[in-house]
Amino acid sequence: MNYPDFIDPIAISIPISGFWGDSLNIYWYGIAYVLGAYLIYLHVLSTRHKFNINLSNDLTSDLIFTYGLFLGAVVGGRIGNVIFYDLHLQLDDPFYVFKIWQGGMSFHGGLIGVMLMMYLFSKKYGFKFFQITDWVAPSIPIALFFGRIANFINAELYGRATNVSWGMIFPSDPEGIVRHPSQLYEAST
Repeated sequence: MNYPDFIDPIAISIPISGFWGDSLNIYWYGIAYVLGAYLIYLHVLSTRHKFNINLSNDLTSDLIFTYGLFLGAVVGGRIGNVIFYDLHLQLDDPFYVFKIWQGGMSFHGGLIGVMLMMYLFSKKYGFKFFQITDWVAPSIPIALFFGRIANFINAELYGRATNVSWGMIFPSDPEGIVRHPSQLYEAST
């Protein structure tokens, strides 16, 4: 089965000129990040009392969006990708890490970044580290679900070669062989 050709990584394209080119594109991947973070925010708001977290809505928002999503997941994911996969590009171009439009994030960099930000948040606001992580951690699969769906839409992070009937030929696969849609497996677990 071929990867569905009607799927486009760009959700919305606004035809305007600027430093970004001929159009401003909003990608499904970005929408997945924002939607996942928003649903995490709603979930942690509703579970504060179970974890004895006395935190205002504003500080909860800062924890999820500023510390968790932006500084932890996005910045950590980007730095992780540069360190683990593209260090040679960074050494050639000191501004490479800032060229986010070229893609490149790593899960493990994001995980390290989020853990570091949760630690800094807990220290800044007088919480125990594990009190914060135990509170936030049950919400993380929400974001991972949307992230894996976005990976499928981007036709990236596909699985091993297979001969099962639901296997797919992904357009970005240089070998052009049938592979497991592992992104969908991960999204469903």
